[in-house]
Amino acid sequence: MKSIQGLTLIEMIVVLAVLGVLLAIGSRFIQSDRIAVTQAAQIIGAQVNRARLEAIKQNTVAGLYVASASGASAGEVKVFADTNTNNAYDAGTDKVVSNVPIGQGDLGKVRVELWDCSAGAAGTTPGTLLFNQRGIMQPPARSIRVRNSDSSAFRYVVVSSQGRVRVLSACP
Repeated sequence: MKSIQGLTLIEMIVVLAVLGVLLAIGSRFIQSDRIAVTQAAQIIGAQVNRARLEAIKQNTVAGLYVASASGASAGEVKVFADTNTNNAYDAGTDKVVSNVPIGQGDLGKVRVELWDCSAGAAGTTPGTLLFNQRGIMQPPARSIRVRNSDSSAFRYVVVSSQGRVRVLSACP
């Protein structure tokens, strides 16, 4: 007699149960909110680099203006050159190099705010990160916290005093 090779019904049920448990555990790490927060943090990190390079390129103070989303209104991140040299973003006078809306479209549930990692508290938002003509960050050194609307996923865009940008899952 030949023996029949294959899986029994009980073996198939056990395999499907194990796959179901693994899928339930793994789906927590593949949530769209978490992906949107990570994507927004990477976009903001690129904008910080752009602001630093703009300061060096134009030989002037340049920065990143962060306006957080509140309620249903969208936040934004602007790279600007400080043409009137007052170390702040002025909507009518400073040259806007780049404007990235946050809280719209795919990033609809993402919120952005300046963050002080040493104090563990939010800074003033709206606010600015400034770089001098050599691309060195002007004090106070701040980070940017990116979170989803229900605060279950966070990323921190941390800028060193030399202007190096890192995206971290926790404040250093």
